[in-house]
Amino acid sequence: MTPYKDKEEFVRILSALWDRIFNTPEIMQGLAGEKIIVRFRFTDFDTTLYIDNSGEKPIYYWDPEGDAPFDVEMIQTTEASHKFWMEDLNVPLAIATRKVIAKGSVQKALKLLPALKPAFKLYPQILAEMGRNDLLQKAAAKKRKRRFKWFKRKVVRTYDLSKLQPFPLSLKKELQPEERPPEPKPSEPPHPLDLLRTMYTIRAFEQHLAHAFKEGDIPTEAIHLSIGQEAVAAGVCLNLRPTDYLNTTHRGHGHIIAKGADLGRMMAEIYGKATGLCKGKGGSMHVTDRSIGVLGANGIVGAGYLLGLGAGFAIKHHEKSDNISVVFAGDGSVNQGMFHEAMNMIALMRLPVLVVVENNLYGEFTRIDRHSAVTDIQKRASAYGIESYQMDGNDALSLSREMASVIEKIRSDGLPRLVEVKTYRYHGHMEGEPQVYKPKEEQEEFLQKDPIDRLEA
Repeated sequence: MTPYKDKEEFVRILSALWDRIFNTPEIMQGLAGEKIIVRFRFTDFDTTLYIDNSGEKPIYYWDPEGDAPFDVEMIQTTEASHKFWMEDLNVPLAIATRKVIAKGSVQKALKLLPALKPAFKLYPQILAEMGRNDLLQKAAAKKRKRRFKWFKRKVVRTYDLSKLQPFPLSLKKELQPEERPPEPKPSEPPHPLDLLRTMYTIRAFEQHLAHAFKEGDIPTEAIHLSIGQEAVAAGVCLNLRPTDYLNTTHRGHGHIIAKGADLGRMMAEIYGKATGLCKGKGGSMHVTDRSIGVLGANGIVGAGYLLGLGAGFAIKHHEKSDNISVVFAGDGSVNQGMFHEAMNMIALMRLPVLVVVENNLYGEFTRIDRHSAVTDIQKRASAYGIESYQMDGNDALSLSREMASVIEKIRSDGLPRLVEVKTYRYHGHMEGEPQVYKPKEEQEEFLQKDPIDRLEA
């Protein structure tokens, strides 16, 4: 519930506060090095405040016409704003619990907090001058009550060790019939219409997520979209069986959709619903569906290589089948130690693992020629004696046919392969960031190579 009488009072108080902040040398000295535009969107009064510190002189303004550019957006209530200025809001915790929804360069915005520390003394002064001593009295009473509770608090520690499972844990739990993956069917090459349908589905799914994230409807602080890379997911996964294993990345929606996940349950998972694939507990970066062989998306860059290694080991030594283990990864991950450890062991143990590296030119915000000494990623496989290929990730039909051939080789001889797929993501590393590191000419060039347009043509 808002502590302010109305929107006009709220705007008047915060305007007076920022006027005073901008006229306080101590604060301005701390803000001088941070060139940033922050947009505060207040949901209960439907008003927007911009703090622009990108020019020579900082300015603030309310409710501009159209969508003015910004680096970070904070979506919150006016009550959360009041608590912040009263030093009664833990910002990282508020972001984690969705009391404040942060978009864009959040870490950059958090760096401003130390510089704003002196401003916390100004806000009570403004409230007093505006005749809102009642808010100051409420805050003081709350602090006294909190101190009293701490003084009287009793610490009780009781642990029932009998509740813990005995060790070692059993690793041989039998799957129930409904949990078992279906038996493999004879593989057929994907029809172009199947590729197109899958790519359209992935794009529509992620375009919805982009809009919902912008509106603050999804309970996550970061979401990573693969719009522009749909041909890779379709070209690889439509050549797989339900019994093949798949490990993917934080940018894995497309792979999991193409592998056959239930769209409704997957969307529910991203929205944090109990009806989701992981009962809403995994979210965007940890979607899992073992009924179709998806061992999970993963927020740890490079972790999929080791998980894929384990799945390959299980196929060879436990299942003794011609299934394969597929690992999706990004170009930034090949500089992780886990990549080299896994590649060495995959080659040494001769495991049926397909490593697909999606080279979209950027490891987070850094171009590949600035983070990798060798930019042809497929060459790295030769250090481990692994056969490798390089493919066009924007040509879905060609990619699908070439992948089918590589997958058939792995099924036949049980040996690993690495495929570098050249592709491009149209959106930022995470949704909402401004992509200032990407040249506009480069973005336009790849828009002309859109994989859906190319397949339709």
